[in-house]
Amino acid sequence: MTTPLSEFDTALTLTPVDSTSARSGGGPAFTAQLSDRWAIGGAVNGGLLLALLGKAASRAGEHSASGSVHPDPLAISAHYLSASVRGPARIETEIVRSGRTTSVVSVHLEQKQDDKPTGRVRALVTTGDLDALDGPEFITPPCPELPPPDQCYATTDTPQGFKSPGPFTERLDVRLTPGSVAWALGDFSAPGTFNAWIRFPDGREPDPISLLQIVDALPPVTYTWGHFGWAPTVELTAYVRARPAPGWLSMQISTSTYARGFLEEDVQVWDSTGELVAQARQLASAPRFTQKT
Repeated sequence: MTTPLSEFDTALTLTPVDSTSARSGGGPAFTAQLSDRWAIGGAVNGGLLLALLGKAASRAGEHSASGSVHPDPLAISAHYLSASVRGPARIETEIVRSGRTTSVVSVHLEQKQDDKPTGRVRALVTTGDLDALDGPEFITPPCPELPPPDQCYATTDTPQGFKSPGPFTERLDVRLTPGSVAWALGDFSAPGTFNAWIRFPDGREPDPISLLQIVDALPPVTYTWGHFGWAPTVELTAYVRARPAPGWLSMQISTSTYARGFLEEDVQVWDSTGELVAQARQLASAPRFTQKT
């Protein structure tokens, strides 16, 4: 009996394009179906798209000319060209470099708009084998001590007077710590940082591809200033440091620069054993509107 795919894996389904229709000079091409169940403010979440491109790059890495297999995304830097929406998408890959330990893959996602191909996201991805990584650990950021998940607040619990950001909040089980939700009570005295627990609500365990989704799963830290609304991602870079252990992930998101209409968000993710498994930094546009409670 076949085990049903999780909702996340269903969203990341890639259908190979026949080689005769793939563009010349490139790697394997795929089609995908983007769902508005992963949307925020009408656009598909940037983390979901990052995971989709990371998976496509890993599939391309299976065709390494060196004969090595590079199944995991180690680093990805994506630029978001226009808002991705519900519907079919095409993903093109090109193997830029293929070496013994890593490959570099260029990935481009496009959709048709007004019957014309329109670029949505373009990324460069370094793929490798996480299980083959070795070497001493000289310094890694310690996992913060957080209250247990059952003492934290779910992002699906929309505070009174706030609009739900969309169906995306139901795709993940996110628990913000009490110190991360003071803004919901009108307290903006501690801006700039969120701490949270996160997992998939259907029991799917984390893996390297899902970490690319996780790093873009929390509300914008602009909430801590009382600035609510969609903060569109302009550029997002993520590093996968290790294969995560099963169970809850803990994460911290912070900003040190929020000025002139843009902010950067730095993200760190630890697995259930306390090992750092992912890092990310994104440049986002400031929210398009402000709501004060």
